[in-house]
This record gives sequence, structure tokens and C-alpha cells, in this order.
Amino acid sequence: MTETCRAPLLIASGILATLALASPFVARAGDRKLEVLLVNMAPASAQPDCMRDITRILRHEDTTLHRIGGDRTRELAGHEDDGLPITEWRADDLDAATRVVRTETPIDTIVLVDCRPEEGRADVWVRAPSRGVSRLSLRNTAIDTERAEWIARMVVMQAFVGFSP
Repeated sequence: MTETCRAPLLIASGILATLALASPFVARAGDRKLEVLLVNMAPASAQPDCMRDITRILRHEDTTLHRIGGDRTRELAGHEDDGLPITEWRADDLDAATRVVRTETPIDTIVLVDCRPEEGRADVWVRAPSRGVSRLSLRNTAIDTERAEWIARMVVMQAFVGFSP
């Protein structure tokens, strides 16, 4: 190809590349939000602010949140009477919980949160779409709004691992 033939092709390619980069992202068929099952594992009498802060952050992400009670989750996971902390649960323990929650699309991620600010501790368990489990335990620390928001950001990072809409 001669130099005069290549010039229009290069110009056209440059224009197309510029348009592609300048165009806003448009959702396409098949794109969907991450379906998250969020469970408050703190005792039924506790409604810690940290759980509200975590929920608020997750709602601002590209997620759809579903809820189920902590006692029901323990029962479905087979841990209602064994006292096993959530940080020691396996990924397969919660398969039954994902089947109980009625959604149009399957649950992608399960997040268990046991936040106890009065005791200065928080435990978080995340099963991502990759089926990997991440655990976060904080001890002897103030669980204030800033710490709860940090926990939520860590949850978001793990929740999307392996997600493909």
C-alpha cells in the first residue's frame, strides 16, 4: 500500500478510536447488577450502626441487595447449635441459603456481617462469584462510621471477584 492510501485509513482509525473513548458506557444486553445476599449475623437484639453504614455503601455500588435473618442463615448452613464462628464457615455451607432467597437471577455473592461495636469487634465473611471465601476480623478497635465504611469497601472489592454479568 502506498503512503497516500494509508493516510486516510490512519485518519479514519484515529477518529473511530477517539469516538469510542469519548462515548459514555452504555449498558448492553446481558449486563446486570451483582446480586448480594447480605446477612446481619449479630444477635437479634443488636442493630448496630455499622450494619446500616455497610448496607448504605453496598447500595451505592452496582448491586441488588437481598436480606435473610442471621438465625435462619445459621439454620440453613447447619450451624445453629455448634457455635462455630462465621469466619470458620466454608463456601458450601451457604448453598441452601442462596436457594431459599427468591430472586429473578441467582445470588452471586453472600456477605455475612457480625458487627459488635460495643465489644470493639467485627467479623465479615464474603463468598464471591468465584466461590472463594474472604474473611475479615477486627478486634479491639472502635467500629465507628469510618471503620464501617472501610469494611464495606473491602466487602465490595471481594464481592465482585469472578463476577461476569
